[in-house]
Amino acid sequence: MSWFYRLECTKPLSKPEDLTGTLIDMVQHICFWKHQLWRQSYKPQNPMLLDPNTASPKLIVSEDLTALSHTEEEEQKRPDNPERLHIGVLGSKGFTTGLHCWDVDVGDNDSWALGVVKQSAQNKRGKAMQLEDDLWSIYYMDGKYCAGTTAWTELTVDQQPRIIRISLNCERGELSFLDLDAIAPLYTFTNVSKEALFPYFNTTSSICPLRLCFPKHACDLIAND
Repeated sequence: MSWFYRLECTKPLSKPEDLTGTLIDMVQHICFWKHQLWRQSYKPQNPMLLDPNTASPKLIVSEDLTALSHTEEEEQKRPDNPERLHIGVLGSKGFTTGLHCWDVDVGDNDSWALGVVKQSAQNKRGKAMQLEDDLWSIYYMDGKYCAGTTAWTELTVDQQPRIIRISLNCERGELSFLDLDAIAPLYTFTNVSKEALFPYFNTTSSICPLRLCFPKHACDLIAND
């Protein structure tokens, strides 16, 4: 799978054979099959996936849209579509209201960033994706965990997290990060924008990919109500 294009279609989870036109939205296509496979189980019918249309040239999104890898090879040729980022990749769903969470298996990956970004940040992609006031994230690099936006705070982490839960409370403007295995909070932002926000992912490590995994528990693990 190399290039990805948008499909002009307003019906969610349409059957692939019912879709018309020459453009394909891979997130829409994969979501349909995930829905069919999981509709009898506890897993979410519309899981968070990676949107390959937004992936920067040094990133490779897996065919099932759940894993993100970095490549040191020559930058891949990709369409210069408006939503493509200069650095990183976005999740398939953006949020303006409600409580949402998604889990990321970072494993042994030694250079990654996770968070949320304003939808309007895509307009800055021609400026080397300067995200200063648009991105709320934590990152792991050179053996250090940090969190921040324009200024970074080094975090004290007792043990290396393997699975990180990101929780977004749009009404409260809160974004929280949790070591899911240890049920240990990592960091919480309390001033997140009320603008539409999209999950953000990035890695510069070739050790192992970042991988979206489906919640082991409901979002009430991180809800404060």
